[in-house]
Amino acid sequence: MGFLYRRRDSRLWWVCWSDGSGERRRESTGLADLEAARQVLAELERREARRRLAQAEMPTVADHARAQLEARARRGELLARDEAAALLEHLRGPLGSVRSATCATPTWWSGCRSGPSGA
Repeated sequence: MGFLYRRRDSRLWWVCWSDGSGERRRESTGLADLEAARQVLAELERREARRRLAQAEMPTVADHARAQLEARARRGELLARDEAAALLEHLRGPLGSVRSATCATPTWWSGCRSGPSGA
């Protein structure tokens, strides 16, 4: 949720809102008309709502790892059951709820044909 305000030294309306990471953003609308500034704020809020919805639908790191393990099992490259369970349990901890789109791929990874572990 955001709000509009005017700076003392400006006749223009400014908008303040929270982005998806919770950080407060402020910028000038470039408009002196209050109704037009309200439309700018409404559009910013719609954009953030769409972004949050899209992010909520992204798989987590743990979901991605589970899918990779299932794909390896189908190809006959299954890790020992205990190893797979340990990996998934580890990912359910600090990384389990992280959306996979927020994780950057290391630049060196693209040069590897099958990843660093040969998987």
